Amino acid sequence: MQGRREGESEGDYSYHSEVLKSPISTDSDNDGTKKAIFPQFNEGASFGEVVLEAGMEFASLAIFKEAVRDYTIWKGKDIRWIKDESYRARAKCKQDVKGCQWEIYCRRNDLRKSFQIKTYHEHHTCSRDSYISAANRKWAVKMLVDKVRVQPTISHKEVYDYFKLAFNVILSDSKVTRSLREAREIVEGSEKEQYGLVWDYAKELERSNPESTLKIDTIPIPNSPPSFRGSMFVLMHARGVLKLLVDHS
Repeated sequence: MQGRREGESEGDYSYHSEVLKSPISTDSDNDGTKKAIFPQFNEGASFGEVVLEAGMEFASLAIFKEAVRDYTIWKGKDIRWIKDESYRARAKCKQDVKGCQWEIYCRRNDLRKSFQIKTYHEHHTCSRDSYISAANRKWAVKMLVDKVRVQPTISHKEVYDYFKLAFNVILSDSKVTRSLREAREIVEGSEKEQYGLVWDYAKELERSNPESTLKIDTIPIPNSPPSFRGSMFVLMHARGVLKLLVDHS
C-alpha cells in the first residue's frame, strides 16, 4: 500500500475500497500481465451529457470538479464540498441532513497517474432545486459566451429567461448583469481580433489590387465596435478580369 498522508487513517482506504473493488475489465500485455482498464472521463462531453461512475479516471482534480459541477447543475441538485485538497475532493448533497445519500469522492491514483472516483452514491432522494450555488458567475459566463456571440444585443431579461428555460436555473439579477457583461467582454475581445484581421486583409488587398472592391458584413452594436457577421464581399480586378469572391466563413 502507498504511504498515507498526514491526517489520513486506514479507514480512509478500507472505506473507499468497499465501493471500488475492481476495474470494469482487464487487458493483457504482451508478457501476459493483466492490466486494469477503467472508464475514462470524456472531456468533450457537452453540458447535460456528462457521465460519472465509480472507477472513472480524470486527468486532473480540476477537471473532475468541473464535471461534477456541470452534472449537478444539470440534475438540479445543490451540493457542498466537504473535502477539497490538492490530491482529493469529496462532495455530498446539501440535503444530506434530510437523508439524501448522494456522495462522490475522488483522489489521486499515483500508480496510474490519474484522479479516480473511489466512492459514488449516485441516487438523490431530494427534490430538484432551481437555485444552485454551483451555478456561479464563472459557469454562467461559460454558458453565455456562445449565446452572446450569435445574439450580441441579448437583453438582461432574455438572459434570465435563457437560463431558466435551457438549464432550469434561476440566477439573481446581479449575477445576470455581471455574467452578461463579462461574456460580452470575452466575445468583443475575440471579435475585435477577428475584425482587425479582416481589415488587415482589406488594406493588403487595397495595396496590391487598388481596383478591387471589398465590403464587410457587420452588426452594429450601441456603444461598442461593430461585430463581424463572418461574411464579406470581394470584387477583385486581376489582369483585366473581374472575379467575384464571397466568403461566408
